[in-house]
Amino acid sequence: MDIYARNRKSDNQYQLLEHHLLETASLSEVFGKDFEMSGLLYLAGILHDFGKYTKSWQRYLEDSIAGKKQENKDHATAGGQFIEHKISQELSLAEQIIQAIVLYHHGQGLPDFLNLKGETDFKKRLEKIDTKQDLPEIESNLPEKVKIKIQKCIDSDCLRNDVKKEFFDACGNHCHQSSGVFYA
Repeated sequence: MDIYARNRKSDNQYQLLEHHLLETASLSEVFGKDFEMSGLLYLAGILHDFGKYTKSWQRYLEDSIAGKKQENKDHATAGGQFIEHKISQELSLAEQIIQAIVLYHHGQGLPDFLNLKGETDFKKRLEKIDTKQDLPEIESNLPEKVKIKIQKCIDSDCLRNDVKKEFFDACGNHCHQSSGVFYA
């Protein structure tokens, strides 16, 4: 079964999700070389549209193309959740950076990570049950090439770089950590 990322309006052609993710990952890797985060951004590129590997998102795409009015369907949260599911519950700063990129990749900007009550909407989004329930379906639909690329990145040093040290060195005493989330 072909799984699609989108239907291009310019030529009315479908783009395979596998191709979209690998192309995005490659571009992200190039963009990250200047600041030594190419591996981290490569992984973010692969995970950014992870939720599109579900039957419900593919149905959403078809309905959108057919002109049916519907609410936007979240396709990014699953990629952020995958990091916790696949890597660890105790996330490094590098992993949180990937989650932020993946969850907010449509240009709406990063939210405040803590509100005035000390709560985090970022964490609430990562705890969404409906997308967590999609993870087994997503993993079963992943093409082998994508699985290998993800595992290769996880096994590499891209998540083990001392991003945390560099981050705190850069912002000095202005940075803090609360509820597993870093903020300035």
